[in-house]
Amino acid sequence: MKESKVTGEQTVSEIAARSEAMRKILYDHKVDLCCGGVHPLAMAAHAHGVDLQEILDALNAVAVPLRK
Repeated sequence: MKESKVTGEQTVSEIAARSEAMRKILYDHKVDLCCGGVHPLAMAAHAHGVDLQEILDALNAVAVPLRK
Protein backbone atom coordinates (compact mmCIF):
# COMPACT_ATOMS: atom_id res chain seq x y z
CA MET A 1 0.00 0.00 0.00
CA LYS A 2 1.13 3.53 -0.74
CA GLU A 3 1.15 6.33 1.81
CA SER A 4 -2.37 7.57 2.45
CA LYS A 5 -1.47 10.96 3.90
CA VAL A 6 -2.88 14.00 2.10
CA THR A 7 -0.46 16.87 1.55
CA GLY A 8 -0.78 20.43 0.38
CA GLU A 9 1.21 19.57 -2.75
CA GLN A 10 -1.43 17.16 -4.07
CA THR A 11 -3.92 18.60 -6.51
CA VAL A 12 -7.52 19.13 -5.55
CA SER A 13 -8.61 16.66 -8.25
CA GLU A 14 -6.25 13.95 -6.92
CA ILE A 15 -7.72 14.35 -3.46
CA ALA A 16 -11.33 14.53 -4.67
CA ALA A 17 -10.87 11.32 -6.67
CA ARG A 18 -9.92 9.34 -3.57
CA SER A 19 -13.32 9.15 -1.87
CA GLU A 20 -16.74 10.68 -1.40
CA ALA A 21 -15.77 11.59 2.17
CA MET A 22 -12.84 13.63 0.90
CA ARG A 23 -14.99 15.36 -1.73
CA LYS A 24 -17.44 16.33 1.03
CA ILE A 25 -14.65 17.78 3.18
CA LEU A 26 -13.37 19.82 0.24
CA TYR A 27 -16.91 21.04 -0.47
CA ASP A 28 -17.53 21.85 3.21
CA HIS A 29 -14.36 23.99 3.20
CA LYS A 30 -15.46 25.78 0.00
CA VAL A 31 -12.65 24.20 -2.06
CA ASP A 32 -14.03 23.01 -5.37
CA LEU A 33 -12.86 21.65 -8.69
CA CYS A 34 -12.84 25.02 -10.43
CA CYS A 35 -10.08 25.14 -13.01
CA GLY A 36 -10.38 21.36 -13.25
CA GLY A 37 -8.88 20.85 -9.80
CA VAL A 38 -5.36 21.16 -11.23
CA HIS A 39 -4.04 23.40 -8.47
CA PRO A 40 -2.30 22.06 -5.38
CA LEU A 41 -4.46 21.99 -2.26
CA ALA A 42 -2.23 24.59 -0.56
CA MET A 43 -2.83 27.06 -3.39
CA ALA A 44 -6.57 26.37 -3.53
CA ALA A 45 -6.93 26.69 0.24
CA HIS A 46 -5.12 30.02 0.20
CA ALA A 47 -7.24 31.30 -2.69
CA HIS A 48 -10.44 30.38 -0.85
CA GLY A 49 -9.29 31.69 2.54
CA VAL A 50 -9.18 28.22 4.11
CA ASP A 51 -6.71 27.26 6.82
CA LEU A 52 -4.51 24.62 5.17
CA GLN A 53 -3.75 22.71 8.35
CA GLU A 54 -7.44 22.55 9.26
CA ILE A 55 -8.43 21.01 5.93
CA LEU A 56 -5.42 18.66 5.94
CA ASP A 57 -6.38 17.42 9.41
CA ALA A 58 -9.95 16.79 8.27
CA LEU A 59 -8.86 15.01 5.07
CA ASN A 60 -6.27 12.87 6.82
CA ALA A 61 -8.82 11.84 9.44
CA VAL A 62 -10.75 10.00 6.69
CA ALA A 63 -7.80 8.93 4.52
CA VAL A 64 -7.43 5.27 3.71
CA PRO A 65 -4.30 3.60 2.32
CA LEU A 66 -3.92 3.95 -1.44
CA ARG A 67 -3.52 0.90 -3.64
CA LYS A 68 -0.29 0.58 -5.58
